[in-house]
Amino acid sequence: MQGFEKMKKSECLVLGLVLGTVPPVAGLLAFWWGSIPFLSGRLISACAVLGLMAGFIVDIGYLKKWVAHAYTYDLKIWMGIYGFYSVCIFGFFMGVPVFNVVLAVPAGFFIGSKLAHRQVDGEEYRRFVRGTCIFTTLVLALVCLAAAAIAIRDPYTGDNLRGMLHLGFEVTPAMIGWIIVLGGATLLSLQWWITSKMIHLAYRWIG
Repeated sequence: MQGFEKMKKSECLVLGLVLGTVPPVAGLLAFWWGSIPFLSGRLISACAVLGLMAGFIVDIGYLKKWVAHAYTYDLKIWMGIYGFYSVCIFGFFMGVPVFNVVLAVPAGFFIGSKLAHRQVDGEEYRRFVRGTCIFTTLVLALVCLAAAAIAIRDPYTGDNLRGMLHLGFEVTPAMIGWIIVLGGATLLSLQWWITSKMIHLAYRWIG
């Protein structure tokens, strides 16, 4: 299962994007936030760019090897990468959890491809599908809880929703509560379905 010889080009592309994005983004964030206590103004931006470039240098040296051996790495590493992207997306979209659902696509693709290369089927296949769906949905549940806490504590959440959706009525705390409950349930269900669907699609396509 090691090496590129058994991988399709699209697999290498997806794995390269997922793995290759981590060092630049991690470098940018680390250098940015790490420099704030000591620097100011443009020097902080310069440090952020330096961290970004350092991440690209790491990619040049290691990305090809990472992709070639991607399916042999412990799943805990991939779970950590999934968590990293979850936090980044949550922060980038300022606490709106809707966009975190997108992560179900690469997660399902990776697991489906891995299972296809290992020729896993039967009960073991179903166990992997179920476990992956549980993991991605639990991570999204934590994200939704964080978003709900922010929405409840922010006194301007109602006004923000009213302006964003161009509503002609006041958004009450009770309405916000129902949005959190119903919206969260919808997102979690969608996350489970997309993860499962992507695993099946990738498994059949790669296999």
